[in-house]
Amino acid sequence: MSLETSTFSGKAYDEKHNHLFTEEYVIEKEANKVLNVTTRFLSPKGQLLGELSSEFPDSPYLPRLQFSTTDALSRYGALTLEKSIHLFKNHRSASTKTKTIPLKANMTAGPGFYFYIVDNLDELLKGHPLQMVFLQPNRLSSYTFNMKAFSLSSGNIKVTLTIDSPLLKALVPEIHLTLDPHTKSLVSYEGINGFFSDDHLLKKIHIDYTQPQPLLTNPSL
Repeated sequence: MSLETSTFSGKAYDEKHNHLFTEEYVIEKEANKVLNVTTRFLSPKGQLLGELSSEFPDSPYLPRLQFSTTDALSRYGALTLEKSIHLFKNHRSASTKTKTIPLKANMTAGPGFYFYIVDNLDELLKGHPLQMVFLQPNRLSSYTFNMKAFSLSSGNIKVTLTIDSPLLKALVPEIHLTLDPHTKSLVSYEGINGFFSDDHLLKKIHIDYTQPQPLLTNPSL
């Protein structure tokens, strides 16, 4: 089988529409199965800020994650064990902090977040209630979201994710994902900043993605 490589990118903005960074994705597939996604984070001037490696040896939604800033001051990651997920983070040469979370069927991390939504899009459009558990390694945390989808007048599809915990609703903003229904490609993202938020604040960002994109599906194994 030959290895297929595709790329796309997205520009991230804050709530005042200041350009924060650009994401560049390189997706490697074999036999329509995603093997690896490399995400490079660039400053508005094009300087490399950090890189996220996501390998998919076992699960289509839970990759092995390794994130590091260019200056190596911050590292985050996730490893899938037999029945659990091992999260770790290290910031400014402090001791590495870890946490182990029990494995769940609807758990996602990194680009697996997008694959899970795309693979369940038809069920969401039928009005079926679905949940997703999203891991955020740099906070050693997981968040359970309720998902729903509906069609927009533009013809695109909007997926909304709302935090399940009443206690966290005031702290964790809703996630809004817009997709092209024909290609299942990403149009925009609005919500928490997964890999550039600190320990105290979940920052809200908006990302506009390039078009067209490769099909962002990752068939179940």
